[in-house]
Amino acid sequence: MKIYLTFIFHWKDGMTHEATATSVSEAFNQLGFGAGALPALDYWEVKS
Repeated sequence: MKIYLTFIFHWKDGMTHEATATSVSEAFNQLGFGAGALPALDYWEVKS
């Protein structure tokens, strides 16, 4: 059984994106972001 979590990505420009996946890396990729976008990311969190 897979456990899905909702991840919220907060960007340095104030925008946020949300995705549901089994891991933070899967959620990041689902949104279409690659490793090159990481420097623009401020932080991420799991939605409770």
